[in-house]
Amino acid sequence: MTKERKIEAHRPIIRRGVSGLMSIWIVPLIAVLIAGWLVVKTVNEKGTEISVLLQSAKGLETGKTALKYKDVIIGVVERIEIPDDDQGVSVIVSVNQNAEKYLTETATFWVVAPAIGLEGVSGLDTLLSGAYLEIDPGAGGDKENDFIGLDRAPVITSTTAGRQYLLRSNRLGNVSRGTPVIYKGIRVGKILGRKLSEDRSQIELIAFVESPYDELVQEGTKVWDA
Repeated sequence: MTKERKIEAHRPIIRRGVSGLMSIWIVPLIAVLIAGWLVVKTVNEKGTEISVLLQSAKGLETGKTALKYKDVIIGVVERIEIPDDDQGVSVIVSVNQNAEKYLTETATFWVVAPAIGLEGVSGLDTLLSGAYLEIDPGAGGDKENDFIGLDRAPVITSTTAGRQYLLRSNRLGNVSRGTPVIYKGIRVGKILGRKLSEDRSQIELIAFVESPYDELVQEGTKVWDA
């Protein structure tokens, strides 16, 4: 006869007291701490929210449309709201903390999208990436969170060095906003705008000549419609 071998099962180890509780809750506790740290980090890193009033939100998407400065993304459109007065749309943008220094009373905003004008074709890069908001920080000043966006991109930005000149003419001709100022075949500036003189006898043109070409403009310099 063969003898039956008796196999003894291992007894479970039961931990009692504080050490037992810690072994059960240590993983959930770590998970809660990590989640809390991520929440605090996200809140601290979230930038300032600003409002940009535009005529329409065409081409803009919440959570996707970027705010750029010098082709660098410094924010994103969080949401789009319609003001109570139903005048345009209010685009709420979250701006990165390192770009908050640009949010002053002289800053301007506009939408960059494909466009054809006298100054040429612009915004072609948005055909694939979509429209985006652009900021010109301006000349500084007090901090501001509410802005009125431009209807179209400015002819020049505050970072363009040069000088403005007032030109007077008896007729407008083909000159308009964005018309280039040419010197010996080189574009040295642009026309910023036009208006009637106070006595309404002449046309006044605001011309901007970029540096260093503005040094060429002296007393006796002549300008004509080419």
